[in-house]
Amino acid sequence: FSITTMTRGVGGGRGAAAVGRRWALHHNTTLLTHPLQTTTTTRVGAPYHHHAYLRCFSTTVLPGGGQVATFPIVTGQWLQHNWSPQVKLLDASWSLLCNPMTVYNARVPDTPYFDIDEIADKSTRLPHMLPSRALFEQRMSAMSIQPDDHVVVFDSSNGQFIASARVWWTLRVFGHRQVSVLEAGYEGLPRDFKPQPAATVGNASYVAQDVNKDLVWDKYQVMDSLGVYSEKGRGQPDGDTAQIIDARAADRFYARVPEPREDVPKGSIPTAVNVPYMDLFDQREVPSRDDPQKPAQTFYLKKEPQLREVFERSPVQIMQGPTVVYCGSGVTACVVTLAMASLGQERVAVYDGSWTEWSVLDRVPKTVLRKQPPPPKHSLRNRSSASSTTDSPKARS
Repeated sequence: FSITTMTRGVGGGRGAAAVGRRWALHHNTTLLTHPLQTTTTTRVGAPYHHHAYLRCFSTTVLPGGGQVATFPIVTGQWLQHNWSPQVKLLDASWSLLCNPMTVYNARVPDTPYFDIDEIADKSTRLPHMLPSRALFEQRMSAMSIQPDDHVVVFDSSNGQFIASARVWWTLRVFGHRQVSVLEAGYEGLPRDFKPQPAATVGNASYVAQDVNKDLVWDKYQVMDSLGVYSEKGRGQPDGDTAQIIDARAADRFYARVPEPREDVPKGSIPTAVNVPYMDLFDQREVPSRDDPQKPAQTFYLKKEPQLREVFERSPVQIMQGPTVVYCGSGVTACVVTLAMASLGQERVAVYDGSWTEWSVLDRVPKTVLRKQPPPPKHSLRNRSSASSTTDSPKARS
């Protein structure tokens, strides 16, 4: 199936609901509101009662011409109002510094855990690479998830989508049509929200689609784009040189600090531009979900004009293709991909091996010393405060 995208800012209240309904009626689209609908006919459920329910919506064109509206990012209010047996919550919490199973798992009872280090290709030395289709199908079946379910993924990275974006991307690579990431992650879950245990699927099994190669690149496709000879070269995609984005912190992109993995040298891929994933967020202090008397430093994706500005000053042409994003090991690259999807560009690939693979390849170009641009004239207050707390090169992939 092909994907076309429409982005609509939800302005608030009945007016926003009317915009969504008119758009859906005009485009023969199903809006995934309560009650959940997954048919290709025009069918709209209850209107949105809160402006923060959705960042945007996009449409998946199904075989036969119908469309299903999906939402890259949804809020806790949306989850609560649209909860049904066809909406499945997934915990994707992960940390580069420790075993996530010992820290994060089971924070929300009866919620399946998607471990990106375990549901991965173990035949390579590279960390948490995309799993095989067979392993993906096996684990999705074990979590009682079906292809028609709307999966909502969260993690415990205080709203930074560290691993939830990776799981969102993985599901899309294998053709899962309805998958969203929860805004603010674990902190965004309503305090009184208690998911019911997943129903037993019996002999039913999850059937994935073939890997969507528009969404995942390997080293040979990057070589092709750079014009580097390789024995498995396949030609440049669409005859164009790709727009390459590095999602790591600026200190790592400019090789000012060591990589967090000791065996990975410093540097970056030539022609890449730097969009540090942390620059995509604003930081706010909100009451902690576990203890409302204590504040929690939580990150929220910037509003659309400010988010576009981050990409444009890099510079990145958001709607231009092909575009591929990489980071240290393919995790935070998915955060940038998610942000671009929220702006209407869903055909963005992730270089799965990322810098961990590229940095040790022979006979490929690498850049160590880069001329650093002057600092932007506008305020960096929000980003500098965020970077000081969470964007340590030792903290993120």
